[in-house]
Amino acid sequence: CSFMPPIQASNMRCPSSCTCLGNNVDCSNFGLINVPKDIPGWVTRLELQSNGIAEIQSDDFKGLHNLQYLDL
Repeated sequence: CSFMPPIQASNMRCPSSCTCLGNNVDCSNFGLINVPKDIPGWVTRLELQSNGIAEIQSDDFKGLHNLQYLDL
């Protein structure tokens, strides 16, 4: 039996500047200038297109181990 740490509620929420459906997080067309910092680790598809994001920081996608699709 392996121990699994409890999932924090903050990790389950959809970012306020996005909409979520299943494991998909859609932050497109929200006028963002930065990648949201509160993207949940469970996301498999992340859409950030049609925003004003001009620069990607080295830690913008840190902890998103399940991410399979990214649209910038």
